[in-house]
Amino acid sequence: MKTISLEFDGYWREAKKEYLPEVSGIYCVYACTYNPTESTVSLRTLLYVGESDDVRERLANHERLQDWKRLLRGGETLCYSVAEVSSNDRVRAEAAVIFRHKPPCNTEYKNRFPFENTVIKTSGKNKFLDAEFTVFTKW
Repeated sequence: MKTISLEFDGYWREAKKEYLPEVSGIYCVYACTYNPTESTVSLRTLLYVGESDDVRERLANHERLQDWKRLLRGGETLCYSVAEVSSNDRVRAEAAVIFRHKPPCNTEYKNRFPFENTVIKTSGKNKFLDAEFTVFTKW
């Protein structure tokens, strides 16, 4: 059984996404409210999980951006967190997180996990993600 550790960094607001890291990894998209007085965000829900060999480039003009924005409530914006993952484990980690948490904007991997059994450990800016979980193969 493979174990993948994901340390999430974040949270970047949509208006500041040009500061996202240029890394191979997975990313989480959240609906959040920004408090400019305290420079903090309050996260409401996880909307989507994705992967890329360059997260900043991928999120710069993501084709699902309008889908995510349609789920925002008044006063909310999108926020992102990122976990650096090697290209060897990136898709497997993404699939495991989607299969476990079933974000509303994801379709692939919500009902099937086409990899060997996998343990995921999350830390850092990982709101709404379980700290540790095991996903079993489901073809």
